[in-house]
Amino acid sequence: MASLPAHRSLVRYYGYFVRRRMGYIVMERVPGPSLKRLVRRQGPLSPEKTVSIAKSILAGLDVMHRHGYVHGDLHSKNVIVPNFETATVKIIDFQHAVRIRKSGRARAIRRLPKPPRELAPESRRRFIDVRYDLYSVGFMCATMLLGRPPRRKWRIRSRRFQPQELWSVIRKATHPRPRERYGSAKEMMQALNAALAQINESAATES
Repeated sequence: MASLPAHRSLVRYYGYFVRRRMGYIVMERVPGPSLKRLVRRQGPLSPEKTVSIAKSILAGLDVMHRHGYVHGDLHSKNVIVPNFETATVKIIDFQHAVRIRKSGRARAIRRLPKPPRELAPESRRRFIDVRYDLYSVGFMCATMLLGRPPRRKWRIRSRRFQPQELWSVIRKATHPRPRERYGSAKEMMQALNAALAQINESAATES
């Protein structure tokens, strides 16, 4: 991970050392609540704020993915929000990050009997790719809009949630089959921008 360039949405890595047979990673100290705690405190976020935070996360992921890494453990506890007003975020905890092979896949190192709900279904499989992280961003978008995590993963697929333009992006990002999701962080950012533009256009027409 030392090879990653500095980016406003990624916690900075300073070094690694061993003491008494224990390995330690030295990283930037980031003040602020986790996204999980922020949503618990703020309640449901507006579509505009949801998209802004999601795009900040995706910007960091885009750098990681282009430099050959999958985060592998992305969830709302591993996203710190130093500034809610400007939607500034820091992605932390790279201990499960894995190198992408020439095949475009990476060997997963987190295979738990009960993985966090924010992780994609392929958590139990041997290989993952960048779409694994995008699933987590979709799940976090659902959490921000609802003001709480969806109680069941299948609830994300419900068509009763509004605004539909944004939920259609969430449904695609969290599709159970990786091949049906967005292919890159940039592609998902473009979809979020388009959805928000449609929402604002509809609001302007109604007014």
